[in-house]
Amino acid sequence: MTWAPAAAYSLVSHGGNDKQDPSMVTYVVQPDTGPRRLTPLEGERLQGFPDGWTATSHGEPQSDRDRYTQLGNSVAVPVFEWVARRIVTADSIEAA
Repeated sequence: MTWAPAAAYSLVSHGGNDKQDPSMVTYVVQPDTGPRRLTPLEGERLQGFPDGWTATSHGEPQSDRDRYTQLGNSVAVPVFEWVARRIVTADSIEAA
């Protein structure tokens, strides 16, 4: 096993405890602007939704704030699909 010094560490929550080892902190930082926020499009792709899925509601354009809220309240489609398939598989095994 090797260590890749240029690799990013996992993002972790430390419950408000700022005693995390600073050498293990990885952020995407733009020069002079700080950390970069994901765009709604990137959020849609990470959650498994088609591009523009949250762009409109009832034919009206959505603000980025509303789009972030929708994405934050959603479940990642690929994860839900995997869980659902496992439930169906377990159900069919029990029925056999």
